[in-house]
Amino acid sequence: EGGGCVATVGSTARSGGDESEEDEPEEDLPGALLYPCGLAFNRRGELFVSDTELSQILVYDASGAFVRRFGEQGDGEGEFDRPDGLAFTPSGDLVVADHGNNRVQVLREDGTF
Repeated sequence: EGGGCVATVGSTARSGGDESEEDEPEEDLPGALLYPCGLAFNRRGELFVSDTELSQILVYDASGAFVRRFGEQGDGEGEFDRPDGLAFTPSGDLVVADHGNNRVQVLREDGTF
């Protein structure tokens, strides 16, 4: 009794094709994930998921529906290289462990500085 999965968000971004193909999310699968790593909930119950392969943060609403994504591969402000752990500050800012860039970024909830 119990111990089962209670919810799932996102879906696989892989098309199931040749594994030698570069991993890219399917265009018809918004909110698809390749390598989800870190997660955190904001005060409204939205789930933020870091995807280390996409170098993006994906956001899902309280019901699990995809809302938006932000970030891209790079080393500038709001860009990531294998984002990992996520947390929210008491004031609502998003803290991202930007693993590949050897830094921690603190962003607004919408991904901006």
